[in-house]
Amino acid sequence: MSLFRLAPTAALLAVCTGILRADTPEPAPPTDALPRWREHLPALLDAIRSTPDNLLAHESPHTPLPPPDPALLELAAPLLPRLELAPGETLSPVRIHGPETPFPEHSQLRQLAGLRAVLARHALAVDEPSDALAQARQNLAHARVALRTQEGIIPLIHATGVWQAALDSVHSLARHPALGETEARALLAELQTDSDLAQTALTRAFRGEFEHVFKVVAERLPTATDDPDLFLSGIASLGMAPPEPLPVGEPGLGLTDHSLFDLPATLAAAETDLAPYLAAFAAAPRYPRGLYASHTAPALAAIRAELGRFYIYAIGELEPTLPNLVLARADLLAAQNPGGKLLLAFLTPAWDPLIVTTLRREAQRSALCVLLAWRIHGEPADLETLVAAGLLPAPPADPFSDAPLRLALGSDARVWSVFANGTDDGGHLEDANFGLPQDLVWLP
Repeated sequence: MSLFRLAPTAALLAVCTGILRADTPEPAPPTDALPRWREHLPALLDAIRSTPDNLLAHESPHTPLPPPDPALLELAAPLLPRLELAPGETLSPVRIHGPETPFPEHSQLRQLAGLRAVLARHALAVDEPSDALAQARQNLAHARVALRTQEGIIPLIHATGVWQAALDSVHSLARHPALGETEARALLAELQTDSDLAQTALTRAFRGEFEHVFKVVAERLPTATDDPDLFLSGIASLGMAPPEPLPVGEPGLGLTDHSLFDLPATLAAAETDLAPYLAAFAAAPRYPRGLYASHTAPALAAIRAELGRFYIYAIGELEPTLPNLVLARADLLAAQNPGGKLLLAFLTPAWDPLIVTTLRREAQRSALCVLLAWRIHGEPADLETLVAAGLLPAPPADPFSDAPLRLALGSDARVWSVFANGTDDGGHLEDANFGLPQDLVWLP
């Protein structure tokens, strides 16, 4: 059997996809609602799958709402009351324990939030704002506990999806004429208590990905081997299978007394990559623009350059001819901690999209505070007026700039964030904010 030399994109895919493992989940804390939810989640997912519409595409009030599916409503009606959080309860899915961790419940919880967001819109369509408010507040509670308990990339992605569903529910209410001042003030107070949610979620996700994925893989690798190809076999399985030597007769790099893997140095390098991100999150819920390009990307480029043809051999793009193996071995012997640096090159995530994904929800939370303040005030007004009226403690910040959110008043009133490009493009709504629009825009 030939050696599987894992490319970086494939390594990240293995981390993100997860392979089932039969470990027993850790005991749930006493306040965890998930044990009683588990028996109902499969039936809920079956009910959602039975509908011809993609519910997640209809959460936003900017998108047309399809007619309610009677079969879905009939199936979901008895399940939803059993999938509510009581005061003080949390949700604790199985903790990450390496790249093979399964994530089925995260996806089911995301689908539940999407269903609630759509049901909230249907309730508003038939003038039942109290039902819509109940769905929205359940989603807000769900998002809050999901973001505060997740620890890694995939859990963060699912938790931010729950948060978006919750915020879309609130946005639908904020635009509906039947929303009363008391309800608007209650929703505004809830959103304002979540002002640190993005910072907390990002910190937990970045630390969790290091502690429960990168570190786990690093500690599984063969540290004492003198066989580079055996070490590569360990990396290829991300430490999930015993490393295998090359078959007899297959050409390889050959044995060496060169130190292949320095575990403390490798972990220290990964921590060094994390440090400025964690410092940025501790300072403010703001996009650290240019940090990946100035910090992580050059470090990874330097690693690939130092490893040279050994790196090209490891990712399977160097034909294992004798001349090529001689060159790859020479670059291996010239590098310090080549195995550790190879692992860093494979498993360091593209951090920027994860930050953007989280902070676009923070921008929405911030914008909804403005929309709700407008409802309470009785008409759109500038931020200074809303602060002076005691509706906002300060002008809501745009997490993608150093300034508050932008807004327009009058007949074309709207609130917007400059979003990922950092440029104010005028606040024109594009495709219901899906994808990567120039600005993120919310209408009252």
